[in-house]
Amino acid sequence: MKIDSHAHIFNANESYVLNARYIPNYTISIEQYKEVLKRNSFSKAVLIQPSFLGDNNELLIKNLNNDIKGVIVCKQNDIKKYIKNKNICGLRFNLINEDKKIDFSKEFLNIVKDNNLHIELHQNAKFLEQNINSLANADVKIVIDHLARASSISELEFLKKYKNCKIYFKISGFYRNGDLEFNKKLYMKLKEIFSINNFVFGSDYPHTNYENQCSFTKLYNEFLQIIDESEFVFYKNAKELFLF
Repeated sequence: MKIDSHAHIFNANESYVLNARYIPNYTISIEQYKEVLKRNSFSKAVLIQPSFLGDNNELLIKNLNNDIKGVIVCKQNDIKKYIKNKNICGLRFNLINEDKKIDFSKEFLNIVKDNNLHIELHQNAKFLEQNINSLANADVKIVIDHLARASSISELEFLKKYKNCKIYFKISGFYRNGDLEFNKKLYMKLKEIFSINNFVFGSDYPHTNYENQCSFTKLYNEFLQIIDESEFVFYKNAKELFLF
């Protein structure tokens, strides 16, 4: 059994957020995505709310089930509306290219922890520490997208002080970080600090803004060049983290 920890679905001509970095002009349905999963022998997956849809989670939520979990975007004050849905496993903060510290409320973090959810951070490595520190102090699970979007190996050094915290990394979106060899170095550095139990695989399907360069199968094959303990990353770690 294999689990894809990072994919998106969306409709063309949705109401996108103001100043979105990217606006797709095509639709990716849950049926299309399931067909891709089937072709590549994946049986479960996690849908991630894309940044351009903001906190309009309607499409994502209506397609969740026991095999398809979801990570939503919501304001901290709105979290109580979602916690009864047991197929929601986490909450995402889209902070790419932002040197921004989130003011997490104590009530919000308590709800996250009590419901065994995780906080997913999509932020460049050089800005991550301020938010990781807040979450680590609250003892909540942290998921970092795309190998921390690091631009150099040295940007990961600060993570040594968090090596005993509940931090997980997605081996995904290689093309967003650089070439395959650089991504392998990022993975090896993170594995040196943490362990194989701290990683999951994500296809980043449908590879928004890189659609002509990538495919699920291509990224899957590149992943196999980065890591050789794939049974942990494909299934065991993801099963535990995303509550399958």
